[in-house]
Amino acid sequence: MTTMLGHLDDNERRGVSPETVAATIVKAIEAARPREFYAVGSRSPLPFLLKRALPRSVVSRIIASQHGLKR
Repeated sequence: MTTMLGHLDDNERRGVSPETVAATIVKAIEAARPREFYAVGSRSPLPFLLKRALPRSVVSRIIASQHGLKR
């Protein structure tokens, strides 16, 4: 488990390429029915796991607070 977390942290430090983020944004803009959450990066599975276990409003507040946003 420690090794996996170390790899995830290394990936996060290197960051996600701007092209990958831009492709995700374009996908969201062009979607006929956009989803509430689009996640990119090594932590991207987290919102989807939380969404299965917690109410949507709680997940939205958690994600907003991680990014310094008020919800």
